[in-house]
Amino acid sequence: MSYLGSKLILVSRRKGRELEIHAEPGDPRMPEFLAPLSHMLERSFRPETRIVVETINGEPAPRSPYLDDLRRAFDAAADYKAVTLYRKTNATGNVQ
Repeated sequence: MSYLGSKLILVSRRKGRELEIHAEPGDPRMPEFLAPLSHMLERSFRPETRIVVETINGEPAPRSPYLDDLRRAFDAAADYKAVTLYRKTNATGNVQ
């Protein structure tokens, strides 16, 4: 979960497969709101290698208006039924 003050902004269920985002797409604070997902990929003990997001706010993730936000925050690959998130890497392949 992620909050902005007392307002709930992000709910992640099933290891990120289901997301609820209560902020506008394109919000400049979106990287902060997505921090719990970043933590899952970057933590020092048993980090996830990827997060497969199937739905965002009950809709298929590949058609979500939040897809661009996910692509800015992560290395993201969308197919017809899910969006897979990986740790962000730079042009040389090093993790940022």
